[in-house]
Amino acid sequence: MSRKTSILIIIGAFLIFIVASIFVFKSIGTGGISIKENTYLVIPLYGNIPDYTTKENIFSKREPLTIWNFYRAVKLAERDSRIKGIILKVYNPMIGMGKIEEIISILKDFKKSGKKVYTFLEYGGMRDYMVASVSDKIYMIPTGTLVLKGFSFEVMFYKGFLEKLGIKADLLHIGDYKTASNLFTEDKLTPAHREEMEYLLNEFSSYFLKVVSENRKINKEDIKRIFNHPFLTPEEAKDFSLIDSIAYYDQIIDDISKPYNKLNPYKKINRVSFSSYLYGKRFYPKRRNIAIIFAYGQIESGQSGYNPLYGEMLGSETLISAIRRAKKDSSVKAIILRVDSPGGSGVASDEILRELKLASKKKPVVVSMSDLAASGGYWISMGAKKIVAHTLTLTGSIGVIAGKFSLKGLYNKLGFNVERVEKEKYAHIFSSTEEFSPEERKLLYKNIESFYNKFLKVVSEGRGLSLKEVDSIGRGRVWTGRSALKLKLVDKIGGLDVAIKEASNLAKLGKYYGIKTFPRKKSFFEEFFNSNPFFSKINIKKIKAKLIPYKSFEALAIMNIIPELRDR
Repeated sequence: MSRKTSILIIIGAFLIFIVASIFVFKSIGTGGISIKENTYLVIPLYGNIPDYTTKENIFSKREPLTIWNFYRAVKLAERDSRIKGIILKVYNPMIGMGKIEEIISILKDFKKSGKKVYTFLEYGGMRDYMVASVSDKIYMIPTGTLVLKGFSFEVMFYKGFLEKLGIKADLLHIGDYKTASNLFTEDKLTPAHREEMEYLLNEFSSYFLKVVSENRKINKEDIKRIFNHPFLTPEEAKDFSLIDSIAYYDQIIDDISKPYNKLNPYKKINRVSFSSYLYGKRFYPKRRNIAIIFAYGQIESGQSGYNPLYGEMLGSETLISAIRRAKKDSSVKAIILRVDSPGGSGVASDEILRELKLASKKKPVVVSMSDLAASGGYWISMGAKKIVAHTLTLTGSIGVIAGKFSLKGLYNKLGFNVERVEKEKYAHIFSSTEEFSPEERKLLYKNIESFYNKFLKVVSEGRGLSLKEVDSIGRGRVWTGRSALKLKLVDKIGGLDVAIKEASNLAKLGKYYGIKTFPRKKSFFEEFFNSNPFFSKINIKKIKAKLIPYKSFEALAIMNIIPELRDR
């Protein structure tokens, strides 16, 4: 038997094993979920919670935790007479302030139905507690800790490290507030960079005080004093009226069960997990629908996917295809573009914007901003009739960065000698073997200045502002949704509910309409074969392009890096 035949047999056996496993696990997972009376929906808020996912779980049809699925589950539970309330298990939701605000808003609407929300905390940080504060009752495990210490930003600068390696970041940008390149070109915060960070911290802190004060009926000044006691035991947290009870999870169930077990003191409330409750449930499309298109990740040309260095990548081809499908679908009467992106490629952003503008000529388009809609994420939002943002959505960042990294010093340290042969004067301009000359730097700056002016024009036309007005609030400056509303960069404050109502009103749909979501979910085989270099025969150049999408900060790239918001 030849080596080639052996390899083919192994691959065939592997594929048969995968297919068999899928059918086995799918068959195990089939069957409806029976919901009894007096049932509580249990939702865990752990780790990263994206707005949406196109990935399919081959072992189960149960839905993963996303903001969209959270919205669906709570809205269904709100109308389900069998569901009497929600029990949240909150531990370290690694999400931005926009999504925190979305979750709080959804829970507040749920409580208007007269149903209860309870929260169980093992450990609580700033974001954990903001979500928990909306509850009717907050429980904390006896060994837990509540860490309310205020917000802080940490910005790491890489210039010194790069210099030790012999690498020079030769980057240009428009606007003092376009600070992404500062991480590589500065040793510390510039005055503009510090001003922006302090502004954001003030916005976040004000929102925290407002939410907790309103939900827990605690004076804002008293909350500020709590920041001087960053590590609170459950007993201390209860003394400060921050929590209501100290208990283990089974004791919480006993406590919630009391109103229902007067005849039988041992009877417990019924519970259903989030994933089980959503099993087989969806918002069924109708004759008239609103399409929600999820645009999340850093923007690049090509297909969407996951990059181990940059996380989720928003491919222009994937998003354009979704917009076209929604535009051509006769049942879709309005489109919502849900944006959660820090930006990326300016060219890809412009391609997406053009397609959205074409769609807006046929159907009303509304943008709903999530955690981030900055730089390229804001650019693509200019095709909307209305823009809805959360109070603490980070948006704007109207600016441009371009340049390269010079590896000349590193090559010298490693003993490499690079010689160049060229025909044209500027053929080497993006070569990594040296920095830009003064003349080259001048040419590149002129180029990004031209692109910045195009950015100003796009925003001017999209928002009905003069070029001068856009420039005054541009220059790379990041704004919260609250400030963006005052500056006319967005139209309304709110989340998915508000965006859906806006779309419904613009399309004159009334109360009866369905929801369709895009992009469509990829099957396991699509995901596996498209992402596996061996099976999809992706060549090395394509793999390299995926791993290094910015091509040394290629000219005309629009990007913005938001430092991690730390509350732990």
